Amino acid sequence: MRTTEESTQAIIESANIFFARFGYGKTTMTEIAEYCDMSVGNLYRFFPSKLDLAAKIVDLVTQESVANLRRVSARKYRSSAARVEALVIAELRETFETMENRPTIEEMGRIIMFKRVDVINKGLADTRRVLEEVLQDGIASGEFTIPKPDFAAEMIQAATLKFRYPQLWSRLNLPALEREAKGVVRLLIKGVQTR
Repeated sequence: MRTTEESTQAIIESANIFFARFGYGKTTMTEIAEYCDMSVGNLYRFFPSKLDLAAKIVDLVTQESVANLRRVSARKYRSSAARVEALVIAELRETFETMENRPTIEEMGRIIMFKRVDVINKGLADTRRVLEEVLQDGIASGEFTIPKPDFAAEMIQAATLKFRYPQLWSRLNLPALEREAKGVVRLLIKGVQTR
């Protein structure tokens, strides 16, 4: 018999398989339950709806992405400006590749974006905290002059949102998107650098 944690993990893994293969809309909770060798009623004890299950998956993916951004941020760079650029490019590459390799995720992402905006906003806030920490380091080193690093992080994130799951907003290829992202970040950084 599985523990609660093992059952939750099995459900998430099964849902990932079905959502990736058939898409969110065509996947039923019955299929997920059968794959987990449990009743549908039991499945609903863990996740009250398919939307809640999808929201949990999006949250887990976001937390993995934030952990990756923290690793990128921890690397040695010549400047805080280079770290900001590295963060934007890392997120661009990761989210671009996710959508290229799992095309059915776009459907789930759109549904969560409209029906569970709290999950999307939490993910953006978690990502923004990493950026804010880099900006604070830049302020401490004298590289940046920013009175409110939290506000600056929010505005940089808003200006670079096109580069997070870019296929939702654009049909450009990755090299073209990287070129644009670097150009946008460099323009933004000029506005906060100490003169």
